[in-house]
Amino acid sequence: MSLGAPAPAAEAVLAQVERLRDLQWRHGCDDWLHHDLSIPQLRVLLALHQVGATPMSRVAEALGVGPPPIRALIDRLESRGLVTRARGDQDRRVVAVSLTEAGDRLIGDIGGLHRASARALLRRLTPAELEGLRVGLAGISRVLGLASEPGAALPHPV
Repeated sequence: MSLGAPAPAAEAVLAQVERLRDLQWRHGCDDWLHHDLSIPQLRVLLALHQVGATPMSRVAEALGVGPPPIRALIDRLESRGLVTRARGDQDRRVVAVSLTEAGDRLIGDIGGLHRASARALLRRLTPAELEGLRVGLAGISRVLGLASEPGAALPHPV
């Protein structure tokens, strides 16, 4: 007995997700473009927002870049007052990077713009569409939650 959706239904959903991702990208770019951030700079800020203060080497590793590029990115963000660096107490060679209040506020502003846009879109759905979306997202959350358990894998491909 298969719990999964039939392949044509899954393909239709994937096509809709791709279309939504494209639309979100087009609209979402406006949210951060006026902040004059490059994509790598935004990635650094988002990573620091997610993990908090962390050594520069880990930020570089997470972004897949070496020490010179990460130093240049951090230099630019620090000059704008969005991040700060601090040497480790136990090992002075380790330089931890963290968001400043301004950096945290900037990420919050971008996220707030996304939430406001999403609220405006959701208000335009019918109650039945909104309920269908809620049920579908709950299903995706359930599957992702199962996949995050130790030793678990995502269900077979559609």
